[in-house]
Amino acid sequence: MPTKIRRYTDEDLFEIAGELPGANLSGRDLHRVDFAGVILDETDMSDCDMRNCDLRGVSAGSAIFDNSSMALGRMQGGYFGEASFVGTLLFRADLSGASLRNAKLNGADL
Repeated sequence: MPTKIRRYTDEDLFEIAGELPGANLSGRDLHRVDFAGVILDETDMSDCDMRNCDLRGVSAGSAIFDNSSMALGRMQGGYFGEASFVGTLLFRADLSGASLRNAKLNGADL
């Protein structure tokens, strides 16, 4: 499935549909992006502003979120096995039902 990126208005979320495995998105402003259900395995999203992102139901195995701000993120039911959240701000992120098996959380603010 090809990746589609749509932008609505300045007030609405960006939406990414499809797959981004192994992509390098480090250092980007991804604030409020809708990644729901997207395959993000091994994607580098370190040093990103990901506040209020929708990551519900994503597959992000071995992804890198180091030193990112993911405060208020919606991560319910996502797969984050062996992902790295070193130094990541996860304040008030909803991780209910998410799989974090073997994830690295050193210095993360939960």
